Amino acid sequence: MSSLLLLPRLLILSLLTNLAFSQQAQQPLVSSSLLLPTLNQQSLSSHAISFSTFASQSPSKDRAIGTEGHKLSLSYIRQKLGDTGYYDISEQNFNIAVSRGTASLDIGGKKYDGFTMTHSPSGKVSAAVVAVAGYGCDPTNYRELEKMEGTIALIKLGGCQFGEQVARAGAAGAKGVIIYGGMPINKDQERAITLTLAERKEIGPYVPVIGVDEKYGAKLLAAAKDKKIVNIDVQVKNQWIMTTNVIAETKGGAKDKVVAIGSHTDTVPGSPGINDNVSGAGAALEIALQLSKFSVNNAVRFLFFSGEENEMVGSDYYMASLDEKSRQNFALYLNVDIIASKNHGYFVYDGSSKKVPVPPGSRQVQDVFDKYFQSVGIKSLPIYTEEPRGDYKAFMTSNIPIGGIHSGADFPKSEEQVKIWGGQAGEPFDKNYHQPGDTIENIDLSVWLNHTKALGHAIATFSRDVSGVPKLKEGQKLPLRKLKIRGVENRHPQFVKA
Repeated sequence: MSSLLLLPRLLILSLLTNLAFSQQAQQPLVSSSLLLPTLNQQSLSSHAISFSTFASQSPSKDRAIGTEGHKLSLSYIRQKLGDTGYYDISEQNFNIAVSRGTASLDIGGKKYDGFTMTHSPSGKVSAAVVAVAGYGCDPTNYRELEKMEGTIALIKLGGCQFGEQVARAGAAGAKGVIIYGGMPINKDQERAITLTLAERKEIGPYVPVIGVDEKYGAKLLAAAKDKKIVNIDVQVKNQWIMTTNVIAETKGGAKDKVVAIGSHTDTVPGSPGINDNVSGAGAALEIALQLSKFSVNNAVRFLFFSGEENEMVGSDYYMASLDEKSRQNFALYLNVDIIASKNHGYFVYDGSSKKVPVPPGSRQVQDVFDKYFQSVGIKSLPIYTEEPRGDYKAFMTSNIPIGGIHSGADFPKSEEQVKIWGGQAGEPFDKNYHQPGDTIENIDLSVWLNHTKALGHAIATFSRDVSGVPKLKEGQKLPLRKLKIRGVENRHPQFVKA
């Protein structure tokens, strides 16, 4: 009897699926000239207002993972895309380890606030500071520290994982660790940087660790030289928070030539995150909505990642969930993160950088963006980063051609860049990056639309034809050993499927 009752439902589902394919077959094939006129500031503004309203539902006025603001953001994306009937929509639930707490240090009676690190033990340590050689990534860096017992290791940011630095210091006998340099511009002490792994027993024990900004480095180095006593106080509560990736793929198009677009939906605590990253997620969402009016030759997959602000865990989790065949089905990946900065620039991910080995095919992706900007009278410049700071990292390390656009974040604008784009030299491209001031009032709508149209052009171009983008042959590997980044396999202990 129950089987008979299922038949009408299965028939309806089959009819709806056939109807969706029939509608797509009747739709015009997407092109840049058809898609771009459908994109406008009004629609983007509408998304920004909605996400801003969601942030206001959280006590800290943000959309950080686990907050009501973030949950509402995910529901909004699912509903908008689901209403089109054009996409197959799926979700991935997983848990992320996060910390809530405080960290401070005292140098000569003056107290400074720092950043907590996920998985750090809590504790108070009062000891002499010893500056570690290099980046503390090699056991030989700790020879000076090993001469003294019960010290605090002072380590410069970079070179290897935070967790490796701390574990090596613990193995050398340090009672605490201070990591300095390049910390997030965020005064909210609930912001925690991650040690990546819950433990590194094969290297050494974790000890209480505090992260401080570069500006404190000189004071700490002087304290180390003078063998001064420094006090650190780290109070951390580690917890698991469940969050979600939302995935929407066109029902039509070749499934072995997938054009993927990724943006993150979460913010740092304390920031509504309109530029970082409603600008990217909102652009991807609006393009996805307008793309539903057209047919595609190649499947287009929109990936709305969570946990980007927690060391890109969402994109790592997504990539780790795919088998090799599924990864081979990607034609390319486009990343969209921060594209509405007021003191803006027009940056395109460098697809042929000598400093960062990128997958073959990335240059061809860059060319599509560069030529589009040139066609509308905008000069674009390449951007690369020695330590990738976005969701594209998971695709780069999986040998998938990557590309993307960016309007500038916390780094200062140069005099030369002012000559090209205008604005203020010496000021950050986005002075409200990771701040409470990352609001609708502090973005540039015209810049947002310009970048959105560039992304739309790339999606329209590649969803028609990816023959110009070479793919790695089966078994071929990219020499990624030069990259100072972690592969997907090293992140498994960081997340747990919910």
